[in-house]
Amino acid sequence: MAMNRSWMLIVVGACASPSKPAPVVTAPVVVDAAAPRDAGAVAAAPVDAAPAAAAPVAPGTCMPDLGAVLPADPALAGKVFYRDGAAMRSGALGVCDTPDRIVMWAHGKESRTRDPQFNSLVGDLIVIARDHVDRLQRASYDKGSGCSHNCEGPAGGHAGCSMTSGCWVESKVLGGARLSLYPEQGYALDRGEAETRGCGPQAYGFAVGTVLGFCSSATHLAVLSGQPCEAGQVLTLTVWDNPADRADNAEDVPVPPPLSGDLDRAHSTGTRWRYVFPAFAGTRGAALSIDVGAAPSATLEVDGASEDCFVFGLNAPRS
Repeated sequence: MAMNRSWMLIVVGACASPSKPAPVVTAPVVVDAAAPRDAGAVAAAPVDAAPAAAAPVAPGTCMPDLGAVLPADPALAGKVFYRDGAAMRSGALGVCDTPDRIVMWAHGKESRTRDPQFNSLVGDLIVIARDHVDRLQRASYDKGSGCSHNCEGPAGGHAGCSMTSGCWVESKVLGGARLSLYPEQGYALDRGEAETRGCGPQAYGFAVGTVLGFCSSATHLAVLSGQPCEAGQVLTLTVWDNPADRADNAEDVPVPPPLSGDLDRAHSTGTRWRYVFPAFAGTRGAALSIDVGAAPSATLEVDGASEDCFVFGLNAPRS
């Protein structure tokens, strides 16, 4: 498989927030989807109250453990919620956020071939266009999908073999693009060397726990993360505008300024978690509210304007 070398690297930074509480979001009907085609009832997450005993932490303060500002329910680790018309579904899905659409995939099944370095791949895709968030598309992987394992085989691989090892997905719902999943290089939608759209930092980071939460709205991508500091981590939020802040090539990608914040304990109760990031030095304030209970929902506020998140997740701490 010809490798695409034009990968977009997005550095996770942070953003900021107004002090007023988030508006109430009307919760949709809730349906579970362990895989994209399965439906059933979503089990209500345990009511693990936000940590009230901890003293408030000033924005930008280095915290030894960010687990105190995250839900304790291990079932939330890597769990993605997404809107399907009037329903909210969920599952352990990969997520690729691009300026025009969100692509999600269930973990595909590989099958061996005669080539020890190549496996065929089957699975299902979900695509939601940003300009039609009420229309969800589903499709199976096309026959040309597969995975390269260039470090395997009789020769035992070669120098740099892991860089060219990964999977690619082709499907009619991708509009002629290919979903490239290469852990060493990044995740992207590409049409060869001519065009590459990076999937955003949550594509791989949320699945492995390095990204704490994310929100895809009609006009933004927001990523909740932790930035290293001397004695632990600082809670941060990065907010990208779509499509202005999302270019195709790494050198063209403007990285929003890193802003820091904290859990809003006054408005975080039960399964609802709200994070605030105050504006400073002319930057915009922002807040992210996520409810992971029986009626999941999420809202992003940027500079006082509120948007529903139609794809979102909030990770539990990883051991």
